[in-house]
Amino acid sequence: MSSHLSALTVSSAREVDAVDEAVEKLASVLDGKGGADEAAARAAAQEVERRTEELMAQLDRLSLVLACWRKKRAKQSAISEG
Repeated sequence: MSSHLSALTVSSAREVDAVDEAVEKLASVLDGKGGADEAAARAAAQEVERRTEELMAQLDRLSLVLACWRKKRAKQSAISEG
Protein backbone atom coordinates (compact mmCIF):
# COMPACT_ATOMS: atom_id res chain seq x y z
CA MET A 1 0.00 0.00 0.00
CA SER A 2 2.74 2.48 0.90
CA SER A 3 4.58 1.90 -2.39
CA HIS A 4 1.35 2.60 -4.28
CA LEU A 5 0.81 5.74 -2.20
CA SER A 6 4.39 6.84 -2.84
CA ALA A 7 4.04 6.31 -6.60
CA LEU A 8 0.80 8.31 -6.67
CA THR A 9 2.41 11.12 -4.69
CA VAL A 10 5.35 11.35 -7.11
CA SER A 11 3.02 11.19 -10.09
CA SER A 12 0.80 13.91 -8.61
CA ALA A 13 3.83 16.13 -8.04
CA ARG A 14 4.74 15.74 -11.72
CA GLU A 15 1.19 16.69 -12.69
CA VAL A 16 1.42 19.83 -10.53
CA ASP A 17 4.62 20.76 -12.37
CA ALA A 18 2.88 20.18 -15.71
CA VAL A 19 0.00 22.46 -14.69
CA ASP A 20 2.49 25.14 -13.61
CA GLU A 21 4.26 24.96 -16.97
CA ALA A 22 0.97 25.14 -18.88
CA VAL A 23 -0.16 28.16 -16.85
CA GLU A 24 3.18 29.90 -17.44
CA LYS A 25 2.86 29.26 -21.18
CA LEU A 26 -0.69 30.66 -21.19
CA ALA A 27 0.43 33.74 -19.26
CA SER A 28 3.29 34.22 -21.71
CA VAL A 29 0.92 34.03 -24.68
CA LEU A 30 -1.52 36.45 -23.07
CA ASP A 31 1.26 38.88 -22.09
CA GLY A 32 2.70 38.89 -25.62
CA LYS A 33 3.46 42.26 -27.15
CA GLY A 34 1.13 43.42 -29.90
CA GLY A 35 -1.83 41.38 -28.73
CA ALA A 36 -2.18 37.69 -28.17
CA ASP A 37 -2.69 35.37 -31.11
CA GLU A 38 -6.18 34.00 -30.52
CA ALA A 39 -5.31 30.51 -31.76
CA ALA A 40 -2.21 30.34 -29.56
CA ALA A 41 -4.18 31.60 -26.55
CA ARG A 42 -6.92 29.05 -27.16
CA ALA A 43 -4.38 26.22 -27.50
CA ALA A 44 -2.58 27.29 -24.32
CA ALA A 45 -5.88 27.53 -22.41
CA GLN A 46 -6.86 24.04 -23.60
CA GLU A 47 -3.50 22.72 -22.41
CA VAL A 48 -4.11 24.24 -18.96
CA GLU A 49 -7.55 22.62 -18.90
CA ARG A 50 -6.18 19.22 -19.96
CA ARG A 51 -3.35 19.31 -17.44
CA THR A 52 -5.73 20.42 -14.68
CA GLU A 53 -8.08 17.53 -15.46
CA GLU A 54 -5.14 15.09 -15.32
CA LEU A 55 -4.07 16.54 -11.97
CA MET A 56 -7.60 16.24 -10.59
CA ALA A 57 -7.74 12.58 -11.65
CA GLN A 58 -4.43 11.94 -9.87
CA LEU A 59 -5.64 13.71 -6.74
CA ASP A 60 -8.87 11.70 -6.78
CA ARG A 61 -6.86 8.45 -6.95
CA LEU A 62 -4.59 9.67 -4.18
CA SER A 63 -7.60 10.52 -2.04
CA LEU A 64 -9.06 7.03 -2.55
CA VAL A 65 -5.78 5.35 -1.63
CA LEU A 66 -5.47 7.50 1.49
CA ALA A 67 -9.04 6.66 2.51
CA CYS A 68 -8.32 2.93 2.12
CA TRP A 69 -5.07 3.29 4.05
CA ARG A 70 -6.81 5.12 6.91
CA LYS A 71 -9.56 2.52 7.01
CA LYS A 72 -6.98 -0.28 7.11
CA ARG A 73 -5.04 1.47 9.90
CA ALA A 74 -8.22 2.00 11.93
CA LYS A 75 -9.13 -1.67 11.53
CA GLN A 76 -5.63 -2.76 12.60
CA SER A 77 -5.79 -0.43 15.58
CA ALA A 78 -9.18 -1.82 16.63
CA ILE A 79 -7.89 -5.39 16.35
CA SER A 80 -4.78 -4.64 18.41
CA GLU A 81 -6.87 -2.92 21.09
CA GLY A 82 -9.47 -5.67 21.20
